Amino acid sequence: MVVRQASLGPGEPLDPLFEQALRGLAAQDHPRLRSLFLLVGAPGVDHGELPDRIRSLVPASVVRVINGNPGFGAAANEVARSVKGNVLYCFLHDDLVLEPSTISTLAGALVETNAGIVGPKLVEASTPDLLQSVGLVVDRFGEVDTTVEPGEVDQGQRDGSGDVFAVPSACLMVRSDLFSEIGGFDPAIEYSGDDVDLCWRAHLVGARVVVVPAAVARHDGALWVRRPDLHLPSLAARARMRSVLTLTGTARLTWVLPQLIAVTLVEALVGALTGRFREALVSLRSLAGIAPRLGATLARRRRLAPLRRLPDAEVAALQAAGSVRSEEHTSEL
Repeated sequence: MVVRQASLGPGEPLDPLFEQALRGLAAQDHPRLRSLFLLVGAPGVDHGELPDRIRSLVPASVVRVINGNPGFGAAANEVARSVKGNVLYCFLHDDLVLEPSTISTLAGALVETNAGIVGPKLVEASTPDLLQSVGLVVDRFGEVDTTVEPGEVDQGQRDGSGDVFAVPSACLMVRSDLFSEIGGFDPAIEYSGDDVDLCWRAHLVGARVVVVPAAVARHDGALWVRRPDLHLPSLAARARMRSVLTLTGTARLTWVLPQLIAVTLVEALVGALTGRFREALVSLRSLAGIAPRLGATLARRRRLAPLRRLPDAEVAALQAAGSVRSEEHTSEL
């Protein structure tokens, strides 16, 4: 679990949701579960009583400090240096509360389905009868849809396990050998898009990504409240461009890239016409950023070339047809 709470003073209470997250982890029924907590924060910050409080609620856990706050993915990669052997990694956000059987259900499903990555059904932390995500739909432009409607009540209507393009990094279980093979989370992606990029690379080597609705977790997900200093739309747009330009096959990219440029320009125009000027600016900046990052893009494509074992057409077949966002924006005109 990557923990973003910087410190805890003497006698200071834990954040209530984080305490629930710790108690949920301690209550897991998996017999061989080991917990590693990675504390992030400003360089050199004194975490105070936080490590001891974590160990008191999750006995036998290991707590390690990451110098600085590089983002979830870059911090989570520490697990590969800290945990050895052929095991299963389950990455968790610190605003996520597990049901007692979540880990064991995910582990069982991963083996039964021969998947490389699995994730649970996510419901809202404050209103657990509302769905948040049952896997992620991703289009060829890297845009993401959570597959559920806003305010959709969980009545078991989406409880069929199945292949998806990605699962959220809020709770993501992956085989350690696969995680190592595909290079872990991309450290260049901060706070948004790390899950899509990781799962996309898993598809390149032919691994399955499966959502397991029988495993349930409550997730807050309000990062914009905890980190108002971050401009999340810009980070998401940058990550989306990086993933599309480096993970799409060469032949397919020759026609996806012009479409991506056209869709981005349409999004910017719609944003300007509907008064969403900041959204329009984000779209234009993400497009303008392609040229300055061309060298890094080509270098990453070369590094990832050995992973391309599944034909790109088969990877594309796992993505949504059309454009998730452009269709939404067009309907607003």
